[in-house]
Amino acid sequence: MTYLPRSSVAAVLAHRLELGIDDEQVRRLEAIDDQLQRQNAALTNRPAPGAAAGPVTPPGGSPPGDARPGSGSAGEGMGRHRGGRRGVPGRAGPGDERRDAVRTADDNDTAAYLQAEQVLRPEQRDRAREIAERYREELYDQRAAKRPP
Repeated sequence: MTYLPRSSVAAVLAHRLELGIDDEQVRRLEAIDDQLQRQNAALTNRPAPGAAAGPVTPPGGSPPGDARPGSGSAGEGMGRHRGGRRGVPGRAGPGDERRDAVRTADDNDTAAYLQAEQVLRPEQRDRAREIAERYREELYDQRAAKRPP
């Protein structure tokens, strides 16, 4: 199994030299990624790696500016996120809670990436988006490989 960074923001940070990300951008991107980890830890009621005890900001929040998924901006095409639910509408089935948590974590990752794009300079954004999309595709493939047939 291939090692994947913990988020699309972390994937971009792994390419900081290639992208020419400066120290201030690294600091801000790391803060965005740390916040994402706290949000996702709240989904599973586990502390985020390296997180101090205390209140956790709930998932949600919207990205700054006009960078909303589906608005013709950076959010379009972020990996192979699959929608749709199996089972009977209105009735929870086996695994629904886990699927919902994964879906929410994916949504959190997208929102964090869109926030991170605002930290990047225009000339860094296209390549960073390619890196983030590749990360999301690899994550989807890794999850699919773990699913029972």
